[in-house]
Amino acid sequence: MKNNINFSLVNIVSIPSLFEHGIVEYHVEKIGNNRPDSMWLKTGNNAIIKLSTSINEFDNWDEIGSLCLEVTEAGSFNNSMTTLDKSWLKVRRISKLVLIDESIRVECGLKIENEKCQTMIFLPSSFPNAVEMQSDFYLENFEPECSIEDYLDEICE
Repeated sequence: MKNNINFSLVNIVSIPSLFEHGIVEYHVEKIGNNRPDSMWLKTGNNAIIKLSTSINEFDNWDEIGSLCLEVTEAGSFNNSMTTLDKSWLKVRRISKLVLIDESIRVECGLKIENEKCQTMIFLPSSFPNAVEMQSDFYLENFEPECSIEDYLDEICE
């Protein structure tokens, strides 16, 4: 039997519905080892989304990370956020980044594409309990748990 691990979704009906009003701001929270512990996105309808990771252990694998997405109360987030270009108000495609082999299927990351075909990629880090982001506006090192080519891109519907 194949082990199937989906994203942990808290206060979320569907991933596409989260971004139907686009993304206006983001924040990267670094607490430990100077790697991002969580990413925060503010949508066009003022929802605050926290992205973090969880670790899953399987036989024949050391462990594999998966994203946790949580919609939080707007008042519970007090850090300053960075404003995004207005092109992020129109999200045109959202994909899950998935690892699959004969024994597992794990929804590991998220890829969000705007109207200009620019992307934000969120994946578990090669550092435990950290999350990585790759985008043209975020210039930090991108060190995901696996090579980006290892993930299958599945459109969210």
